[in-house]
Amino acid sequence: MEYYSRLTSTDAGLLGISVHYLSTKFMQEVKDAADYDRHSSIHDIEEKVIRAKGTEIVCQVDMRIGASYVHCLSGEDDVGKSNIMLSYAWEYEIGDIIDTLVEYCDDEKLDPKRTYIWLCCLSINQHRAQEMRASGTAVDFGKYVVIFQAMLTSIGHLVPMMTPWDKPTYLTRVWCIFEMYCASLNGCSISLVMSSRERKRFVKAMKLGDVGDFFTSLAHVDIRNAEAKVEADKDIIFNLIEDGPGFDKVNSVAIDAISRYLVRCYMINKDGTSTKSTTDCVTSPQQTTISKDRSNTDNNMFIHSYSLWYETTAKLTTCAQQSTTSNGCSNNNNSALNDLELLGISVHYLSTTLLQEVKDAGYYRNSKIYEIEEHVIRGKGTEIVCPVDKCSGAAYVHCLSDVDDVGKSNIMLSYAWGYEVGDIVDTLVGYCDDEKLDLKRTYVWICCLCINQHRVQQDRARKINVPFGKFRATFESRVRNIGHILPMMAPWEKPVYLTRVWCVFEMYTASENGCRISIAMPPKEKARFLKGVNQGKMNNFFIELAKTDVRDADATIDSDKDLILNLVARGPGYDKLNSTVIDLVSAYLVSCFIRKEKGWN
Repeated sequence: MEYYSRLTSTDAGLLGISVHYLSTKFMQEVKDAADYDRHSSIHDIEEKVIRAKGTEIVCQVDMRIGASYVHCLSGEDDVGKSNIMLSYAWEYEIGDIIDTLVEYCDDEKLDPKRTYIWLCCLSINQHRAQEMRASGTAVDFGKYVVIFQAMLTSIGHLVPMMTPWDKPTYLTRVWCIFEMYCASLNGCSISLVMSSRERKRFVKAMKLGDVGDFFTSLAHVDIRNAEAKVEADKDIIFNLIEDGPGFDKVNSVAIDAISRYLVRCYMINKDGTSTKSTTDCVTSPQQTTISKDRSNTDNNMFIHSYSLWYETTAKLTTCAQQSTTSNGCSNNNNSALNDLELLGISVHYLSTTLLQEVKDAGYYRNSKIYEIEEHVIRGKGTEIVCPVDKCSGAAYVHCLSDVDDVGKSNIMLSYAWGYEVGDIVDTLVGYCDDEKLDLKRTYVWICCLCINQHRVQQDRARKINVPFGKFRATFESRVRNIGHILPMMAPWEKPVYLTRVWCVFEMYTASENGCRISIAMPPKEKARFLKGVNQGKMNNFFIELAKTDVRDADATIDSDKDLILNLVARGPGYDKLNSTVIDLVSAYLVSCFIRKEKGWN
């Protein structure tokens, strides 16, 4: 145990082997050793390849003869401080492990010579492990947990290797689950990988539409069914999970990670090409019930509402400066004015009072935002003084005061004015239910209600447009302050949201500023999606989603589109943003299916 205790006291315990070395020199050593090849398992080669490498070398951790494999290497192209910890089973084939790591580097555009992998078989001294087994010495589990978590936290990135794709052996092993649990507990990133052979099997199944059984079985993954050679280890690990996040949380982490990874595999391999290549985004005129004229009205109102953000901020700044000049209380006034700018409306209010106002005004749940804008939204604040510019006509949100109705926004809804009011409200209520949020304390920033539509109308009449650069600065500030954007997708198989350049801009801005992005959908679309899965239409969805390309999104003003796409090109790039969007949408829809199978809906 002394060896293990010293692992974290020196950088020697954190050394990893480069993917380049593994795929060249290490594979050659396996081949040169008698009776072994790429199909041999770690168990097979442990003695004559792994342990044999360090038999005559002094260990850098305890200074005794017999070193771990990693401590036999020296060149920086071969060994360095680990930046990835591979989580796997010793039964896996050597060739599969190495091919998987090479493919991972290719997918993530990593340098194989500078991607150092911590593998327990190569980074832990197997000579000491043999000595402990021979002497009957047991590892102190409590100490090992502390040591392992310290090492994992230092490395910061766990890469679990899953095989086979449809029934991963990984999820039946207690120790593998323990590693994933530790990574989740310590805030480490988790990236799944799979052998090319399993990826091909999965893609073939997807093309045949044979995925329903997989998603059903994945939905019923339960780590409590995992096995361990030593029953006491299983009991200890399960106690740790029970005292920590709980089984449901760890199950959810595993299920979500697997489903996201498999969807990404399909996107990359569905036809032998990557989604990173340029594709045509096929859209249908029937995607939305909005007529051409109304669609343009929707976009124009959307853009003018955005433009007002800058004007509002300018007025806030002016007010603050005037206040500073008059009484020197700039901090308090700035705070109050910023609070006004970030006010949102509670989901409780939206689902009760707002819907009743819509009904009282002679409209319906299926009325669109642009239909109720004049009589319901603007009508609310016609006789009220705006607290921002002190003029008559206030934003809807500034007509509310009760803490159950209004407060500092913790979610920004990203949507289109052509969505139905009832769908928007139902989507927000459903999101709160899924996330177990208090409807009275979940305040949503919605442009139609939180921007002063009286001023929007006045600006439109005066043909006022705000320069894009000024608008961008204002919008980014708002997104950062709220910190959480909720894009609303509909219809599920061809989301209109993904065809709007301003919607894409919102998602881009949230992503660039490190904000949380959560997908939401109207309940009726979720029901259509689940019906589509049962009818074998999942593959059609993935085919359409794979065509997503932000360059094909539309904008009423071409110059706006050019400016936004230039920002994306200079920032994360089209491929990265496309990948982010596809990942978020697909993961959300898979989670809908999982929840349905588990009976959580």
